[in-house]
Amino acid sequence: CINIINRKGEKSVAEFDEEDLYIQASDTIFILTGGEIPPTPHAVKIQKDMPKNKFRIQFATFFQPNYNYVMNIPNNMSYDDIIKKDPLG
Repeated sequence: CINIINRKGEKSVAEFDEEDLYIQASDTIFILTGGEIPPTPHAVKIQKDMPKNKFRIQFATFFQPNYNYVMNIPNNMSYDDIIKKDPLG
């Protein structure tokens, strides 16, 4: 499970089955939407009672990447315009 605290300080828990894959793509979405969908601040906290046979693995994955693809930002915006929209500054 993942413990989540939203920007209002409200806590919730997201639970996943053993075969589930959790993907966070917030920074990419933030840029592609011109800052309309802000990234979610997050951190990992390992709990003392976490079973020793459970693991967290973090890795970058690219599904059928086009190595020549250029991620464009929305028209009439600069990267700085988008970064200014980040609620965390």
